[in-house]
Amino acid sequence: MEMSRLEKFFVNSSVYNYVYAKTLLARWQQFVGGAIHDKVLEIGCGRGKTSLFLKKQYPTITLTSLDYDYAQIELAKQIPQDAANDAANSITFVQGDATRLSFRSASFDTVVQIMAFHHISNYKDAMKETARVLKKGGTFAMLDLGTPFFNRLVHFFFTPEAVFTKEEMLDEVQKAGFIIEKEQGRRILFIVAKKK
Repeated sequence: MEMSRLEKFFVNSSVYNYVYAKTLLARWQQFVGGAIHDKVLEIGCGRGKTSLFLKKQYPTITLTSLDYDYAQIELAKQIPQDAANDAANSITFVQGDATRLSFRSASFDTVVQIMAFHHISNYKDAMKETARVLKKGGTFAMLDLGTPFFNRLVHFFFTPEAVFTKEEMLDEVQKAGFIIEKEQGRRILFIVAKKK
């Protein structure tokens, strides 16, 4: 559930975060459009860079950002709380387990999962918990890495806790009680779904 030291060093680097925000996150945000709304739970927030991105792109949302790694949550809580980062003032960072969320059922309008499920060996339970905490008609929006992404070299340096094909993930999303609204990609998966 926690990243290796090498992977944590890599994803916490300024260079990675700049490239990540300008490429993948920008592409994901264009894909999901206005699907992110109201009370939002972010699963796998890391040090909070994606949380800031979400809050800046969707300033009216109420954002709760969760990560399993206590050290990453502590880093996220240290985001400068100044006028330049007003978005940080309205994000609640919490440590928690995505397979056993501490939130009441039907308490969020949107759940966002960005690059988290491949870190969760039992991502199927995390998917069920995602459905549980979402209101009926709520939105699940994700960005994650599919099996084809993890070639031998990538797998050697960054061993995932879970691997899944696009078809396997779509199947789990539907089993959890969602209707797929749109999906894209095989190596990098983009999915938007509505809870029945």
